[in-house]
Amino acid sequence: MILSHFTGSARLSIFIIVFLLGMPLLYGQTSFTILDLGLGLGLDKASADYDNDGDMDLLTCNGLFRNDSGSFTLRSGTGLPTMPVGTLVRWIDFNDDGHLDLFVNITSNVIYINNGQGVFTIMNVGLPNLGCYDAEFADYDNDGDLDVILVGTYYNTKIYENVNNAYVYINYGIDNPYAGGCDWGDYDNDGDLDLVLTGRMGNMRIYRNDVSQTGVRTFNNVINLPRLEGSDVEWGDYDCDGDLDILVIGEVGDYSSNYTWVYQNNNGVFSNINAPLVGANYGNVAWLDLDNDGDLDIIAGGVLNEAYSVRIGKQSCRGAVKGVRAVQPARLQH
Repeated sequence: MILSHFTGSARLSIFIIVFLLGMPLLYGQTSFTILDLGLGLGLDKASADYDNDGDMDLLTCNGLFRNDSGSFTLRSGTGLPTMPVGTLVRWIDFNDDGHLDLFVNITSNVIYINNGQGVFTIMNVGLPNLGCYDAEFADYDNDGDLDVILVGTYYNTKIYENVNNAYVYINYGIDNPYAGGCDWGDYDNDGDLDLVLTGRMGNMRIYRNDVSQTGVRTFNNVINLPRLEGSDVEWGDYDCDGDLDILVIGEVGDYSSNYTWVYQNNNGVFSNINAPLVGANYGNVAWLDLDNDGDLDIIAGGVLNEAYSVRIGKQSCRGAVKGVRAVQPARLQH
């Protein structure tokens, strides 16, 4: 299950790409009309405006497709490698030149630098191949460049600091979950990015980013919440109160109890609001303003009872989920 989205005009549209269909399905606008784009197998979080023309393009296993007013064209000569199913990619502006570059994890972790004309050149930035389950880039030390956390597939999670365009491992003593997810966000509004980490490790954990008076940085595990594995997690201010809440999806470890939880942040205390959302295993979640009303809605999808299921939750700034709509694009094939 892969979630992505693009804006085509004043309305928000969503890519919901299902591996086993062999093609992306686009649920467009709020009526969710299915458009068979025929672009090939999808990749997670693979839409981005790589050519800075104001609309979202799409990377799939078949290549890079440029979006021109809703018409997608496969680009040749991009310099990008063939992307097998399950390749982890992230669009980032690594060199801060205003053009989106591409982090790719296949047999190694490398970054492809965009020259601004849609041609990409490989750059080795010193990141090992951890068999990544998740990778999130952000400037956690406020020095103007992108650092990264890699969540390895097999209990191997590490934070790397960007030092002159090369990544250096910094041992902050964070845990090593299996089948986990992570996200950066300033949950305590102190001006630096904290970390939420989930997966098979006992608890979902929030690490507060602190710097001592002597300049020593630490990530302190200050909050523990019930764990989910096969999981994805995102920060977002769904109740519009100025601090970041948590959206997380996954299962508890027995492959039968699946959940999607929303944790409300009240001055650093997180409470599960028991939103009426259906859970899934090995899924994805995202906050997005689906109906352009100024508050965050939810899209969540994954494996549920051997089917891929997509759920749309309508949020309000009063902190309640108004309704949930279900879309089930495909059955699992055995």
